[in-house]
Amino acid sequence: MQSLCPSSTSYGGAYTTSLSQLVSSAVDQAATDSMSVFENMELNDREAAENMDLNDREAAAGKDRISNLTYSLIHHILSFLEIKQVSQTSVLSKQWRCIWTSIPILVFHERTYYHPDSYSQANKFMDFVDGTLLRRNNMSDIEKFSLTQGNNLNEYRVSSWITNVISRNVQELILSLRQEDPFIIPISLCTCVSLISLTLEITPSICFPRNVSFPKLKHLTLRGVLFSNECWNEKLFSKCPVLEDLILAHCTYDTRNFCISVTTLKILRIHHWGDQDGLRDCGLQIHAPNLVSLSYQGWVPKEFVLYTSPKLVEAHVLFFGEYVVATREQRKSCNTSIIQFLRALTHVNRLIVFNAMLEALSADNLLENLPTFHNTKQLILREDIADKALIALLKATPNLESLIRIDDAEEDDVAGNEAEETFNHDNEDDDWILNVVTPGSFPVQLKSVCFKEFIANPKEMKWVQLILKNAKALQTLTISSFQYSDLLNGKTKELMMELTSLPRASTSCTLKFPSWRVVQFVSLSLIGGCVGRPFYPLPSKPLVDKNKQPMQTFRPYNIAHRGSNGEIPEETAAAYKRAIEEGADFIETDILSSKDGHLVCFHDLILDLTTDIAAHKEFADRKRTYKFEYANVTVTGFFIVDFTLKELKSLRVKQRYGFRDQQYNGKYSIITFEEFISIALDAPRVVGIYPEIKDPIFINKHVKWANAKKFEDKFLQTLQKYGYVGSYLSKKWMKQPVFIQCFAPTSLIYLSNMTNLPKILLIGDKSIPTQDTLQWYDEITSDSYLDFIKEYVVGIGPNKDTIVPVENNYLLTPTDLVARAHSHNLQVHPYTYRNENQFLHFNFHQDPYAEYEYWINEITVDGLFTDFTGSLHNFQELSSHHKL
Repeated sequence: MQSLCPSSTSYGGAYTTSLSQLVSSAVDQAATDSMSVFENMELNDREAAENMDLNDREAAAGKDRISNLTYSLIHHILSFLEIKQVSQTSVLSKQWRCIWTSIPILVFHERTYYHPDSYSQANKFMDFVDGTLLRRNNMSDIEKFSLTQGNNLNEYRVSSWITNVISRNVQELILSLRQEDPFIIPISLCTCVSLISLTLEITPSICFPRNVSFPKLKHLTLRGVLFSNECWNEKLFSKCPVLEDLILAHCTYDTRNFCISVTTLKILRIHHWGDQDGLRDCGLQIHAPNLVSLSYQGWVPKEFVLYTSPKLVEAHVLFFGEYVVATREQRKSCNTSIIQFLRALTHVNRLIVFNAMLEALSADNLLENLPTFHNTKQLILREDIADKALIALLKATPNLESLIRIDDAEEDDVAGNEAEETFNHDNEDDDWILNVVTPGSFPVQLKSVCFKEFIANPKEMKWVQLILKNAKALQTLTISSFQYSDLLNGKTKELMMELTSLPRASTSCTLKFPSWRVVQFVSLSLIGGCVGRPFYPLPSKPLVDKNKQPMQTFRPYNIAHRGSNGEIPEETAAAYKRAIEEGADFIETDILSSKDGHLVCFHDLILDLTTDIAAHKEFADRKRTYKFEYANVTVTGFFIVDFTLKELKSLRVKQRYGFRDQQYNGKYSIITFEEFISIALDAPRVVGIYPEIKDPIFINKHVKWANAKKFEDKFLQTLQKYGYVGSYLSKKWMKQPVFIQCFAPTSLIYLSNMTNLPKILLIGDKSIPTQDTLQWYDEITSDSYLDFIKEYVVGIGPNKDTIVPVENNYLLTPTDLVARAHSHNLQVHPYTYRNENQFLHFNFHQDPYAEYEYWINEITVDGLFTDFTGSLHNFQELSSHHKL
């Protein structure tokens, strides 16, 4: 059989990777991606899907995994491969001979095709692109077309490719080319009505046609573009009526003024290299009333005007070179421009600055001219900031709550320090700084300070001492030294003892060392009991009922996920009582409703997976099919909303996983919300509850209560009936602790108008949007959204695999979600921690204690949802020191 794919093995070297391995890997990745739908939907339940995969894995070994796949799933699988590899899949089966010609994502990248100094390689590459587009199914659209090539390509052929993909309604276009002559953008691209995202990086330069129009474009990235016509520049942005994200990198501005006027713009990044003039001799005007984030790196513009941007949350500012300009007059002009630029940013919530800008102002004694940033809550300092500059910045941010210092020192600089020097804190400047810095030097609301890449040099130690001594409202001082911890020359324990012994102005301040080893962490906790939850003040004494032991608040919360369901079937009275016996701080449950409006504790909308519904023939006609629009799926099963409470009570619960203890199957019934509350209130010590408002959109649609009450109203009435009131850590809350959790942000906002009980926004993965607001993961974890939602919640509950991504069951580099949440005064309670080898990542070597140690001490979470309450409790007892 002759393959229909164009030749793809005759250039760029031999194709050495096994095609079957590539496809198998892509199938696994697609399967993982698909599984995440269950996780976020919580309809058929991700655990059921995992269980099915685990039970069937051995039986499926060696079977044909691809012949019977649907076209849509094959397209999804192939999207994880580059187009060269995609074309080669045509040899796998008859079904796959032509399907590759309709794949919606086309990625041509130079690392596959580029061969230095070879003109023939460029021709073969162009032939391959021609052949790929020629053989495409005429009816199939293209979602993404990405072209990256380091050899000079024929401009006519590139233009024909662009026109081709535009005719197929392309939504995302990326062109990264190195040409010999300026590249003329075809008119068809500049009038494309389907384009949503456009990235152009073409050297030596790009020539645009006079008329442009991008009616649907939301994301625009231009690199190396020459802007020489002010009228055309303004017209370009005016013809992008829905543009939200704009990146201008290493561009040249040959105009007196450069104006960006886009009312829909939310994110703007302007970056230049140090050897580029950028906007140095040009005025910059920005009119973007919906701007949320601004990042500017380069020479300061000659003039800067930022028209009203009330939604601006973050500003990232890096100026370089100003302090080394030739004359005093030039330096003065630059400094005036810097002050002008900063004055336009005084209303931002989050400010990120670099030392070079401060050096420029300090050289002419202009630090006192810094504007006052009244709205700034978080200040991030990059590089080593001079003492005078830091004092000036603290003075200019009177309402600051969070300060993060990131030292970008090179490893060689650190390694050269002798141990004796590291711990010798006396220098000539100490007397000056100690006399100047007083409690009044620190913002009165400063609650959190973080030193990243801490190396314990004299300057850092001096500032730790000053902060602890003078910051009266400080709640958390975090010291992270992951990169250089091995360079402290064996002085780690000595250093930790020294830090914990320093006097503190704040009685509620705790020190955290998230990246230091567990044995050192245990030593620290035994020294001072300093491991604490960030941002929330601990009570000065127990504020609970005298007859009950109070709930601990000095270490991350142990949250019994559906009770101790690793041992006993989930959400049953027995599972919750076992969790309390094993030391849970909170017992967690999912609240749904019966057909007749009774609130019950049950996780799934369908009864099929964890009850004996299949054995009840009297209910055989209750099977229903419902469509969930937000996830674009249809589910068939026995839905809980189609059964009365009496009928639900006739069912018996069983274990979700076949590899867990089955002896309790059939022994316990579904319990009500009120029965769940009674279990917590009857406990011999104070035990909190952690109920979830489950699938409120679906419940409100299918269950109706009297007087037009909503699911959320019924939920809150039940809590209030049993005395659950008060804000987080208040006296009333400490007597009956509760967190209200939900995946739907509008439900939490709705409840915020009726109660000050603490709430947690649950966050799924990236596969589907929120069920109520249809917002995607990247949006609801952005700084702007966290700043918005913190007015309604005290924390977030993300899937732990989104905090630290996983590949092939190994953990990858952690994201900054926890750090950013903490900077917004939000706790982080990830889910779900399980003991079995099927769930433990390879990094932990089948040791659940190693997993707990990593998440508590390195990731620094504030609570953990676990199926094995006893294991987490035992670990915390061994590694934490109880201090009331």
